[in-house]
Amino acid sequence: MADIVELDRIEALAPHRQRWAGLLLRTPGATFFQSLEWLEAYWRHYGEGRRLRVLLVFDGGEIRAIVPLVVRRCMTRLGPMRMIVWPLDAWGTFFGPIGPDPVWATAAAVNYLKSGPRDWDLIDLKHLGSAEADADSLWETLLSGVSGCTFCAEDRTALIDFDGSWDDYLRSRSSHWRRNFRAAERRLMSRGDVRFERFRPDAPGEADHADCCAAVAASGPGGGSHLFPPRGESSLPQRSVPAVALESSDPRWDLFEACRQVAAASWQASAARGTTLSSPSIQGFLRDVHRSAVALGAADVCLLWCGDRPIAFQYNYHWNGRLFGLRQGYDPQFARHSAGLVLMGMAVRDSFERGDRLLDLGVGSIERKMPLATRIASVGRLTHYPSAAVRAQLLRWGRWLRRRWNAANNA
Repeated sequence: MADIVELDRIEALAPHRQRWAGLLLRTPGATFFQSLEWLEAYWRHYGEGRRLRVLLVFDGGEIRAIVPLVVRRCMTRLGPMRMIVWPLDAWGTFFGPIGPDPVWATAAAVNYLKSGPRDWDLIDLKHLGSAEADADSLWETLLSGVSGCTFCAEDRTALIDFDGSWDDYLRSRSSHWRRNFRAAERRLMSRGDVRFERFRPDAPGEADHADCCAAVAASGPGGGSHLFPPRGESSLPQRSVPAVALESSDPRWDLFEACRQVAAASWQASAARGTTLSSPSIQGFLRDVHRSAVALGAADVCLLWCGDRPIAFQYNYHWNGRLFGLRQGYDPQFARHSAGLVLMGMAVRDSFERGDRLLDLGVGSIERKMPLATRIASVGRLTHYPSAAVRAQLLRWGRWLRRRWNAANNA
């Protein structure tokens, strides 16, 4: 049985920064969201009123996994409940323990939580799985290590695999999509003043990763010098024009501001949820995370310019060849030029040429993403409802009935 040490203060994680970074490099399907830098930014902005529970899972006297968890109040149909969740808040698609065996670590963490004092109403771990391991294949292994839990594949995400070449990818798309993209690209590029720019700083090597993480922490939320100055790249989409490397010693706030400018002009800016790149409620958080992402080589910013004016953007997080599309948008004045479609095609083509592995387009609006996606992956959810908790059991039955109802209606 695994031994577990629990830490409940963000400051207590600093001595484990190097170990965290090393385990993250060995985590299957790891994402930037699983970095300690993400957790630190998350806690600075959203930690108030929540309890941090980070589990160090030991095996053979060594830390084999780190399981970051948060206790927070979540609204349900039965009112607010205290839930143990990941520190993600639906910013990304996948999450899980940091370490080489996430399934084993998840089971160890859940068993530990069940055996201790309960200051929570239920354990609700969404976002299980990875882009490489479909959630459907995890449940049997996971449930064999825990009892009293339910597992379901509750969501789906659209993925673009960068296998083969750009030409192979184009041939796999529908003729309708190919015609639309090529026509839109020709129409927009005929203006003569349109260019594609991509900024992705270099990631530190494995030996340097922990030192880079320490430099990020030392610089603080306000910024500071980086131990490893990142490099950005800006290139035109035409193959006859080579990429131009741009040395950069800063997070390129000019590009971040260009993305924010396009987001503010897009239709999403008026969305009631206030989660666009330009929303004041999340500006401080996203800027804080951007600084850390650049230092770790995890920022990926794509922009389409018309002269000096940004007309479309994609803001991604990058980790070991895997991209997650955080936000995208286009200037509505360039809607008839299909600026968003053109930028997407250029970014995908550039990823093939760079040798990226995949792009996660995120959950929701799956039908709209299907013309781009090469496959769909399911996202899992593990929940433990304590048998003695009446409200938790009522919630369990309510969710079960809704799933049965939805399955019957969709049959």
